[in-house]
Amino acid sequence: HIEQVAARLNWPTVRINLNGQTDTGELVGRYVPDDLRHEAGLSQVHGEGEGGVGADRGHPWRWQDGLLVQALLRGWWVILDELNLAEPQILERLNSVLEREPSLVLTEHDNSVIGHGGAAVHPSFRIFGTMNPAEYAGRSVLSPAYRDRWVGYRHVPAPGEAAYLAMLRMLVWGEQPEVTVLGRRWQATASEAPLAALAEVDGMVDFLSALARFHSSLQSAVGRSGAGARRLGQGAREPYVFTRRGLLRVMEYLASRMGLDGHGNARRHMREALMRYYLGRMRSGADQAMMVQLLDAAGIGPTTWQPGGETDQ
Repeated sequence: HIEQVAARLNWPTVRINLNGQTDTGELVGRYVPDDLRHEAGLSQVHGEGEGGVGADRGHPWRWQDGLLVQALLRGWWVILDELNLAEPQILERLNSVLEREPSLVLTEHDNSVIGHGGAAVHPSFRIFGTMNPAEYAGRSVLSPAYRDRWVGYRHVPAPGEAAYLAMLRMLVWGEQPEVTVLGRRWQATASEAPLAALAEVDGMVDFLSALARFHSSLQSAVGRSGAGARRLGQGAREPYVFTRRGLLRVMEYLASRMGLDGHGNARRHMREALMRYYLGRMRSGADQAMMVQLLDAAGIGPTTWQPGGETDQ
């Protein structure tokens, strides 16, 4: 959403993907080889310059501002993606940037200051942080003090059946869903469909509806443990994760397979996609059996298949 707003405003935006290997150099800046000066020095070494071999070629390194510093000075928007994957010391380095009046001291360089009496922070500078819940593997829980530095929050609920179906229909037919913002409805015009070749496949409408219903049901079926009914992946150290990426892979697989041999084996390719990206991921027989039940409940299981009729075309 942030990138969409920035695109509509034609405003420069940088997205920085944080992880356990992110260092301050990417954000604040670092010393890099001064290639131009080095090339000039080589010229002098070979006797082309007046100073000959003994000429002073200058320091071979130069300071290069990081993306955050450039954004502060130029008014870019910054998106810090996967905030809770970064090491605590990296987040602490950004504390002063999150103050009401942002500032930053370049201690890694020359101790120059941006903000608070130094170089002015551009009035259009904005910083955003995005992250998945701490339950996701590898993510840490942000401290209450650090979370309090962010002045606004928006919790994005997990997509449901309607959202998944809207995504699938956009991929195949280019349809854009109607959205409501601050009580006002917005409807974008249809766009070019990335997978338009699937639009004429027999049974595709029913298959997409069933696929969205099935993928949505996985959200309530997945869990580390559960009381009462067994949950998918129960007791596993790493829970199953099913996201929009999985749906996109299913659709791209279908497009590639049908692009090779046409629509004649559409139903078979649909089932192959479900096997490849869902059933094939199950780590136990119990999980596979539960997955089959979910597929049957959605109408695309081995005993309840609906899209494309009862037999291969």
